[in-house]
Amino acid sequence: MGGLASAFQPDYEGGGIALTSPNRLYGMGGYVDVKFTRWFQAEAEGRWLKFNQFENIQENNYLLGPRVPIHRFWRATPYAKVLFGFSNMSFEYNVATGRYTTIAMAAESI
Repeated sequence: MGGLASAFQPDYEGGGIALTSPNRLYGMGGYVDVKFTRWFQAEAEGRWLKFNQFENIQENNYLLGPRVPIHRFWRATPYAKVLFGFSNMSFEYNVATGRYTTIAMAAESI
């Protein structure tokens, strides 16, 4: 269990334009890791990207999925994860919202 800080560059500029936003979104999040066995692990993660908004555009992500350790090196254990879930997005000036399927892949180390 832990917390995290996040930065994200949306691919939405506002006004229905699918271009990179001029502002990065910053936010906080939390995660929970569950280790059932050495090779059977799961992770749940939530992120709330609400800071440095451009025209009130913001995102929230809720993800869950498997986590697989790759190999142990000294005290570090690199792992790969594939998380599935959904993201909520508020568009400019809160005129609309949307819910989108989200897939996140990462390789990290603890």
